[in-house]
Amino acid sequence: MGKKNQLIIHSNAKYKILWDVFVIALLIFVCVVLPYRLTFVHEENESTKRWEVAYYIMDSFFLIDIILTFFTSIPDVDKMNEITDKKIIATRYIYTWFFIDSVSIIPFDVLIKMIMENAKL
Repeated sequence: MGKKNQLIIHSNAKYKILWDVFVIALLIFVCVVLPYRLTFVHEENESTKRWEVAYYIMDSFFLIDIILTFFTSIPDVDKMNEITDKKIIATRYIYTWFFIDSVSIIPFDVLIKMIMENAKL
């Protein structure tokens, strides 16, 4: 294996598949719990603070996933192999899912809370 292929995570590796399942489980959890909490939980209490910490931890996992994606091979169905060139992987990711993934981890609730607190001053 040449230097060009070092630090590449193969998309079909067992640990990569397990990581993807974990990230999907986190996404499902966030998609179910967050709307519920935004709709029905209106009190500021200790539980709310713990949920905020949990959301930060989940966002950290999503950030790790973004970083790992830059090192994950891409299946090339035309040639029946995997693309392992980091430049091609990064370019494809940046032009496809990178923007959506990046925006999804911005803590908008914190930004809105800061704006609202500054508006009260």
